[in-house]
Amino acid sequence: IINMADVQKKCAADVFPLLLPCDYSCLSYSGPINIKGHEFWIHLQVSDPDHRNPLKEAGLEVDWQLKFLLKDFEDFIAKLLIESSSLVEFLEQFKQFLEDLLQTKGVAPKERLPTCSFYQCICEELDEVGWDKVLFVEPDLSTVKLQCQDEGNRTHQLDIHLPQQYPVAAPVCHTDLPAVFTPKWKSKGCLINVWNQFEISLKQFQQFWDVLDEIDQRVWVLEPINPNRSTRMRRFLVGKNTSIRVTLNPIHPTTLPEYKFYGPEKDVVQLNTKFSKEMDKWNNSVSLLVNIENILELNVPSKSELTKEEVMRDCGVCFNHSNDSGETPDVVCSVDKCAQAYHRTCIIEWIRRHRQFRKSFNLLYGECPFCRQPLQVEDST
Repeated sequence: IINMADVQKKCAADVFPLLLPCDYSCLSYSGPINIKGHEFWIHLQVSDPDHRNPLKEAGLEVDWQLKFLLKDFEDFIAKLLIESSSLVEFLEQFKQFLEDLLQTKGVAPKERLPTCSFYQCICEELDEVGWDKVLFVEPDLSTVKLQCQDEGNRTHQLDIHLPQQYPVAAPVCHTDLPAVFTPKWKSKGCLINVWNQFEISLKQFQQFWDVLDEIDQRVWVLEPINPNRSTRMRRFLVGKNTSIRVTLNPIHPTTLPEYKFYGPEKDVVQLNTKFSKEMDKWNNSVSLLVNIENILELNVPSKSELTKEEVMRDCGVCFNHSNDSGETPDVVCSVDKCAQAYHRTCIIEWIRRHRQFRKSFNLLYGECPFCRQPLQVEDST
């Protein structure tokens, strides 16, 4: 006498070796199945193996990953169960279907899931850091986002990406600090060590953020439009048609920064001459804005002196204030009655389209599209 349950069990093992019967009756099977390097978990409930159609009333349960993969194929799988004459026939067709589906969707094989001890380790370490500092956690705990406030009540975020070999392998961190944050890591370190090093780094840049906050709050900043805490550069107005771009040293933010003036050619020449001549007056003990005003002998326009419409002028070529790259107009016509502003990329492209232009070294000479007077543009390309 042939025991159909034993035959069914052996055939199932031939297709998926780890798909094992849950009891002696062999009416239900559970276990992992491997499809092209992907591991999924399924549970299959079948009818009496001696029945002419043992899968007619069968039920199939899958893990969330496979469920997501099969979300548009539930009816097809149900039909496959009903039409299969045996368990092994269904499993073979099911396996072939999954292999074709993964190949069609181009899904790369996933790494083996971390062990339970990995998840327990992360949860215990987050307890030590404090859940009040946790902003976000990936469901698989591969990424943890923490946040805190510094001495100036500014909010900062620390993103920690945890490899599966953690804590033997060091985590990868991303922050809004103006310098690369690479915490010192010893084998089998912990998140509290990373967090403590992050807090120390925050204190190092307090003065840097204080200087930038003063600029953002007092004067009209033209670029960047939405800066983050890692941005070292600001371009702001120093006159109606002129601006200065400063790039700060985050460790020594009150020292003379890198600078460049923008505006009508004649005004830029005057500002550069004045600044070069008087830059020895720079005083590290006073604010950046006070230094610029003292050296240039002018008052930097405050937000109360000019309206947003006067400051945020649109480009005369694309008629937008900000282009696709987030740049704002920084080229201004030298004719006072015109003083039209342009994005550098827009006006360079416009000038190059016309035959009446010439180039000398990195300077491009053409005409202002509005007043048709000579216009000179620095072309770094």
